[in-house]
Amino acid sequence: MHTAKCKVTPSAGQNSSVDGGLFPGCETNLTGNFKILGAAVGNAEFCGALADKRMEKAQVLLQRIGELNDC
Repeated sequence: MHTAKCKVTPSAGQNSSVDGGLFPGCETNLTGNFKILGAAVGNAEFCGALADKRMEKAQVLLQRIGELNDC
């Protein structure tokens, strides 16, 4: 496990009593928002922002595909 890439995300968020010191080298995330295998989990604002970012990237790719010359 690569602890620098790990985040401890207690399900109770800010109300959690988890001691972050029990997970040395891991960041503690108390926001309740996180990504797992690329999928957003959290509040509507967090999930919507990720969806918007991905939609913008997809629009750019679709525009560039349209600019390609036919073979």
